[in-house]
Amino acid sequence: MMILISTAFFNIELIKDLRLNQEIAFEVNELNRIPYRLLSASQWASEVSSILAEKIDRFEINKENRAEVRQKISQMLLSIIDELDTLIRKRNRSGNTF
Repeated sequence: MMILISTAFFNIELIKDLRLNQEIAFEVNELNRIPYRLLSASQWASEVSSILAEKIDRFEINKENRAEVRQKISQMLLSIIDELDTLIRKRNRSGNTF
């Protein structure tokens, strides 16, 4: 009788484990279907680079937009300078150097 109960218990546990393994295998299969391109950093960099290159090629400065472009570039440069200043001050306080 004890052997029958033990066998039934272990069969139930085995079935639970097999179902869990089946679910995990299904999830792994689903993850493997995701194209490598979506997760590849180099692929993303390549895509972004081509988009930026196209936008740069189409970019023109003319009389109508010269003042606006100058202002935006100035704002971006000031922002970069502020970030660098903050970074340098942090590193100087902590004793780290470039």
